[in-house]
Amino acid sequence: MKTALFYKWSADGKPIYGEGAYDWSGAWQPRIERELVPCDIGFHVLTAFQLPFWCGTQLDLVEADLADAIDDYDTTVVRTWRHVRRLMWDEKRMVEYAQACVERVKKSDTYAGTATYAQACAALFGSAGIAALAARAATDAATVASYAAASVGAERDWQRRWIEKAIREPLMEGETS
Repeated sequence: MKTALFYKWSADGKPIYGEGAYDWSGAWQPRIERELVPCDIGFHVLTAFQLPFWCGTQLDLVEADLADAIDDYDTTVVRTWRHVRRLMWDEKRMVEYAQACVERVKKSDTYAGTATYAQACAALFGSAGIAALAARAATDAATVASYAAASVGAERDWQRRWIEKAIREPLMEGETS
């Protein structure tokens, strides 16, 4: 089996979208034998590049089976994965990340309204779930603002580096187990 290390966001240990539960013991998740379909069928894991496209209340390093994996730009869909370790991501880091993204959006006059919205989201944290939503909104706002400057790739790279520094567990693109 060929495998690689990925990130996985979850909502307090459960899927961000969909239902069910994950096995965090280090055992492989039940293998999906049906045809993989992004956003529908399969387990969704993230490369370092894909990390800022999503946000949850828990961030983990996982090992995924690359057989038939689908790289769908903002996510990678796999048949199975297993937990490697929990990364340092908490409500405080989510809020700090949201605020850092808001500060970047404020530099764009074109998207001042987006910055105001993201800032309001960042201020309304009272739970890890809301903080995760704020971080996601701020990420999106910063990315939208970067479109005007034609620097989306640079913005996503900054977001990825910020998150990696916050979790103190960098995973480089293409690192395999």
